[in-house]
Amino acid sequence: MERIPDIIRAAGGAEAVAVEAGVTVHAVQKWARKGVPDWHWPTLMKLSGVSLEQMFGANQQIRAKGEAA
Repeated sequence: MERIPDIIRAAGGAEAVAVEAGVTVHAVQKWARKGVPDWHWPTLMKLSGVSLEQMFGANQQIRAKGEAA
């Protein structure tokens, strides 16, 4: 899994992640475009089984795209 949308799906989807993270579904959906705030990484890693390195790489992809725009 190298993309945030894939990680969110593996974690049970936006609704499941939102409940566990204590945020709205809309906030989780924005992560796919803006990147996941660092303080939510542990929740996504726990739910999806991704490693810290995978989480970092996926987030860097999104943030790099934002900087290029």
